[in-house]
Amino acid sequence: MASKCTKTKCVKSGKEYLQCIQCFQCENSFHIKWFGLSDEAIEVTRSFDSFKWFCNICLKKLCKVKTLSKMVSDNNDEINLKVEKNEMNGLLKNELKLIKEMLNNNSAKLDNLDRPDSKLSAEISTFKSDLKSSLLLLLAKK
Repeated sequence: MASKCTKTKCVKSGKEYLQCIQCFQCENSFHIKWFGLSDEAIEVTRSFDSFKWFCNICLKKLCKVKTLSKMVSDNNDEINLKVEKNEMNGLLKNELKLIKEMLNNNSAKLDNLDRPDSKLSAEISTFKSDLKSSLLLLLAKK
């Protein structure tokens, strides 16, 4: 293959045109004799409308772009995973905060129930007293 793109464009018609191949990227033309391709091979490549040929310089650039593109894609995937992880961590932190608030509220309610002046404490005392009275009445009848 040619080692570099030439700035000379081949003629776009006649025999000179048939002896050149054009780089799809830089659009520079190269004489076929540099590549050692047969006329039949060139004819086959010319028969495909979508055939794209790249010179060595452009091919190296294209390979670098593909490598860079893959690196960017991989980094994007890694960043997206970290973002998702951070979002999940944020959601979990919020849920933990809510659970702690609920525990604190329940603890405060429990403390209120344990106070001697609470309504429940008064009801329990009344119930104990009623049970004692009922038990004494039962025992007195025997």
